[in-house]
Amino acid sequence: MKTFPLSMDSLHYEIRYEYGNLYFDRCGQCVNDIERNCEGWRFMTADPSKGLLECPAKSFSAQFTHNRFVFSASKASSLEIKSIAREANNVWKIIKANLGLDQFLRQGCRVYFLKPATSTEEAEKLIDKAEVYFDIPQRLIDLGFCKKNSHLTTVVTRGDFEYRIQLMSITRFEAMNPDLLIREDPRFLSSKQKEIRLQKLQRMSEYSANPMYAACLDVDCYQALPNNILAEEFILEQYNVVASNFVSLLEKK
Repeated sequence: MKTFPLSMDSLHYEIRYEYGNLYFDRCGQCVNDIERNCEGWRFMTADPSKGLLECPAKSFSAQFTHNRFVFSASKASSLEIKSIAREANNVWKIIKANLGLDQFLRQGCRVYFLKPATSTEEAEKLIDKAEVYFDIPQRLIDLGFCKKNSHLTTVVTRGDFEYRIQLMSITRFEAMNPDLLIREDPRFLSSKQKEIRLQKLQRMSEYSANPMYAACLDVDCYQALPNNILAEEFILEQYNVVASNFVSLLEKK
């Protein structure tokens, strides 16, 4: 089994609010202000159901409606969490001001961490080694049942916050195929040893950032009826909770 580092794959921040009907009048002003004040952002589409903007250089996107705002960092492994939180906050402040928002129903930050593997079976072995796991009872084994996949979900609370934690193996067909990894040992390729080693390291790095197979830790951190929204602080705080307390669930040897 190859050893790949566990890293944050993506982050999604959501706010749900009431009385955002100024969206229907001020969607265009929101778009203009974001394009003028947030570097790299560009308008994609807008209609009565939603407005969508993207920052392609950083793989960010933002979607907003009359009752919901969602910011996504879809390739978070190469970015600092502080830059993600700051960008989400910059976009949110513009939308909040234009729509006159002051009553909030929920805010949440959902973080995906991946531990790459080279097959579904390998990813399942990683789940079986996790700090929490599921074993089928012996009576089912005696009846001929055997475990194929695990998808573990639990919800824990602390203070005003809830955390839905999921562990599962995933397959992403749009990602890099592990068959493209160079498997030869460069010690036995004397004529092109250095070249092969560099290619191998590069492809391992590429696969680690975008694996087809992986063990996934999905943590949705949310707060109901927040009095105020401080997007940057919330994202940083909840990321630290996940990194400090929940990542070890999948990293346990």
